[in-house]
Amino acid sequence: MQQISTKSIGVQIARGRKEKLLSQQAFADLLAVTQQTVAKWEGGRSLPDIFMLAKIAFVIGKEDICYFLGKDEGCSECDCCKKD
Repeated sequence: MQQISTKSIGVQIARGRKEKLLSQQAFADLLAVTQQTVAKWEGGRSLPDIFMLAKIAFVIGKEDICYFLGKDEGCSECDCCKKD
């Protein structure tokens, strides 16, 4: 099983934000949080809750949680991506 850390999730949040060409402030405004909160997530000092993680995924255009695990969408390696 892959080890998941606050730092690795923060890196993925930052990557998604930057792909959308958003500043931390603009990203924070879209999520209705402060820029400091975004900085803490991206720096691995805290994590968004599961509901905020879903909102972040929507804002950055990702369909499933695999993105935050550092995998491609539809990776078929984890339960969230396996098709029945």
